[in-house]
Amino acid sequence: MFKSKILKTKKFILFCCLLLNLLVLGAFKYFNFFSAGVQRLFDLLGFSLDVPTISILLPLGLSFFIFQTSSYIIDVFRGVITPEKSFTKFATFVVYFPHMAAGPIMPARVLLPQISAIKVKPNAEMVQSASFLIAVGLFRKIVIADTLAPMVNRILGNPSSFDWKAILLATVGFGLQIYGDFAGYSSMARGVSRLFGIEMMVNFRQPYLASSITDFWRRWHISLSSWFRDYLYVPLGGNRGKPFNKYFNLVIVMAIAGLWHGAAVGFLFWGLLHGLFLVIDKLFRATKKKSRLPALIGILPGWVITQTCVFFAWIFFRNPEFGEAVYIIDSILNRRGGIFEISDALLILAAVVVSFGTDFAEIHLGPKLRIGKPLVKGLVLGSIILAVTVMKSSSVTPFIYFRF
Repeated sequence: MFKSKILKTKKFILFCCLLLNLLVLGAFKYFNFFSAGVQRLFDLLGFSLDVPTISILLPLGLSFFIFQTSSYIIDVFRGVITPEKSFTKFATFVVYFPHMAAGPIMPARVLLPQISAIKVKPNAEMVQSASFLIAVGLFRKIVIADTLAPMVNRILGNPSSFDWKAILLATVGFGLQIYGDFAGYSSMARGVSRLFGIEMMVNFRQPYLASSITDFWRRWHISLSSWFRDYLYVPLGGNRGKPFNKYFNLVIVMAIAGLWHGAAVGFLFWGLLHGLFLVIDKLFRATKKKSRLPALIGILPGWVITQTCVFFAWIFFRNPEFGEAVYIIDSILNRRGGIFEISDALLILAAVVVSFGTDFAEIHLGPKLRIGKPLVKGLVLGSIILAVTVMKSSSVTPFIYFRF
């Protein structure tokens, strides 16, 4: 593909390579999902047909392998990089272990050159900064996410037994849990990678401080947003053409992003919801810009609306079986009765304070700490490790994104 001078030939080879990737992903991850859909369709039409399904384990990190190799194929096609001649370096790029299970997703044009570059020994600054990234990641995972997990699973796993207030609190708890869990992993991946002399991109920038959905997606899972923008949204047409095409492309990309997380209607609906939210946000911004009127929605109201939309969509992400998600929403709206424990409310309050406190510390204290005295750095790092040690549970709570 790289050597060919004929554009049609290059495009044909690109298509074949990407199709092979998607067939592998489809066979392992989506075959049964679409088979079940076809089966339901035939049942509704009154046809008696047994649509085949397969029982097979999903290989660890398969979705990320597909992301990595697809970015490599497209970057070579675009001439951004040259084909890697070393199989060892290429294989290292594909299965680079710090981010293999949950990101950040590093495209070929960013990660391959770093793997090929001559490595330098880690200096004191690299080790210190890496240690803080790992420690903060452990703090978010163990102190915030793993502490919330039992309460969230207990309530959302059996919502019919609980009061609507408990279900609402558990929904908020899941939003905080998945942030702590995923941002924690990404921080640790960056820290471990830095010890090997490889810089990985920042994957989270305090997303729950965003005051618009557009801003949220500039802060949440940044590597995924960037990947879909560069390798799907732009090839579909991006912002070019009529406004309808731009908005349609946006919804399609978000729907695919939802399905990427799993073969379930809930994930698809989660993606469609965020696509719709993004379209509404962009329409509002365009209207406000044309009217030249003062902003109708300020930072605080915008923050409230944004986070309400985000946490509402999390219901479908946490409960990908569509009926279960609808039941939870119905329970909250109709104020169903049931079990409610004040300890759950206190736990959520503490989690909110700790989560937002960690965000503000990263923004305001992080830069000062980097130039601070070694004794201060040691005390802060020791305090974080102590908190992690004290809060560590005896049971293991797997990372949420391992299932994707």
